Amino acid sequence: MSDSENQTAEKPKARSRSDRWVKIGFLVVALAVAAFIYMQQRRDPEMRKWGWGRSLDKAVAQAAQRDTKIVVAFTRRPMSYEDRKLVTRGLTFRKSRTVLDHLKYLKVHLDNKTHKPLLEKYEVTKTPVVLLLDSSGKVLKRHDGFMTDIAFCNDFLETPHASIPGTR
Repeated sequence: MSDSENQTAEKPKARSRSDRWVKIGFLVVALAVAAFIYMQQRRDPEMRKWGWGRSLDKAVAQAAQRDTKIVVAFTRRPMSYEDRKLVTRGLTFRKSRTVLDHLKYLKVHLDNKTHKPLLEKYEVTKTPVVLLLDSSGKVLKRHDGFMTDIAFCNDFLETPHASIPGTR
């Protein structure tokens, strides 16, 4: 074989324009899916669907009428990893919800951006913080940082999940 024949035999095929656009399209879709997954993981858990209110004043008024206690959770906005972990693995986990419903406690979730005066009033300097208040708004208990659903029920609320009739 001559040199000219070797050069033509080794010449790569020309890629079509549609090949390039298919690859670009695939890359765009992959990046969009990755961005969607990232945003879903960064989204704050919605505590309202589990019955957590956003007004401490309303909760104190209702607690005075019902003669019950209030659980207040302070978190950052947007939530930090530790805040998110407390909410999903501690406060809104099935066992915690069952105990809170059984005790008929009011639940309030407050963030550091919109409730600065309450942060100062309750001396919250870092989050997460969980407070147990009486019906007048006086602090009965305080816990700083993460706690599991079992610690929340057994230690903080002093009501083990197993002690509630109809649960295992």
